[in-house]
Amino acid sequence: MTGFSIIIPVKEINDYLRESISYLLALDYEDYEVLILPNVEPVSLESKFVDERLKIIASGAVSPAIKRDMGAEQSKFE
Repeated sequence: MTGFSIIIPVKEINDYLRESISYLLALDYEDYEVLILPNVEPVSLESKFVDERLKIIASGAVSPAIKRDMGAEQSKFE
């Protein structure tokens, strides 16, 4: 399958990340996904971020390297 995955390991979803998500979801390219790995899943996410290309995966308090590995395992692209 062609396409690519953007894996973002973070402690929590903050305003800077929300701004980045807006730009990522506005890309013209269609074959991609964005995987965000915060320590805990947010209680709610703004409706503007409801998109099939965006996945939030709660990872627990682990290192960024482990979060990247978890994201790679969950990605739909090779």
